[in-house]
Amino acid sequence: MRFYSMWFPLLMGLGMLVAKVPHMVGASFAVVMIADSLNVVLVVTAALVLVVQARRRAGSGPSAE
Repeated sequence: MRFYSMWFPLLMGLGMLVAKVPHMVGASFAVVMIADSLNVVLVVTAALVLVVQARRRAGSGPSAE
């Protein structure tokens, strides 16, 4: 579980950098679109990591029996 909580902020920070850097350096439209597409992939990956982490936490609790 510690692995997911450690990598989630790094994935979000990387997504923020990938989204802003091409705009700041004045890259062409194609480069900006590729960076935006990679940012969407990172957001989906981070969301999946959160879902997996939540399911594992919910499944590891004490049983009702």
